[in-house]
Amino acid sequence: MYVSVYTLICVKIGEFVTSKTIKYIIFYLRHKIATLLARIEACGFLKALDSRRFATRSFRKKTTINRPANYRTVYTSSSS
Repeated sequence: MYVSVYTLICVKIGEFVTSKTIKYIIFYLRHKIATLLARIEACGFLKALDSRRFATRSFRKKTTINRPANYRTVYTSSSS
């Protein structure tokens, strides 16, 4: 879904541009970003963002706090 919307926007922008160089740059970037969006969408990352469950364990960075008698794992947000 994201890829098709993004591609449509780029095509519409390309219709108004007259310079061949800028058209080529838009075409090249459209292809690269659409490929990247397709990979991200296939991973289910955008679905996680849509459902607002971004702060799940799989998206957190794992850090370990060393304590004398016990080792405890603490999950911190990757955005910080």
